[in-house]
Amino acid sequence: MVTYQGIAALCRTLELNLLGVASDERGMDPQALREACRRHKPRVVFIVSSIQNPTAITLDEERRQQLAEVLDEAASW
Repeated sequence: MVTYQGIAALCRTLELNLLGVASDERGMDPQALREACRRHKPRVVFIVSSIQNPTAITLDEERRQQLAEVLDEAASW
């Protein structure tokens, strides 16, 4: 679910499709991101790392690193 209003308008302007990625109590799930990247080959990934709406989750350093590693890996596919 996209809750940041500006991103929907920006994506429409840039003709980008939005896709939600599953999360857990620590934020975006790295395995779900990996699967989404494999399936959809995204050009852009939008991650709200601090005070995500509506959960108010802020990604801890370990989760941020995990997500970055997934994106580094996906960039080579």
